[in-house]
Amino acid sequence: MWRPVGELRSIGVWRAADEEELHEKVLGTLPLRPWMTLTVTPLESHPNDPARADGAR
Repeated sequence: MWRPVGELRSIGVWRAADEEELHEKVLGTLPLRPWMTLTVTPLESHPNDPARADGAR
């Protein structure tokens, strides 16, 4: 988790199979979830990531 300097928000990165799993098994379990405003932004793997799922290098 990161907190941008001078801001009252945090940025977190979590891994899930899809957005439904993310909400059910991760975000929905956060203790402060009822008071949070969430924005979900899907990310792509970096082209140089050695663990890419497609096996490309």
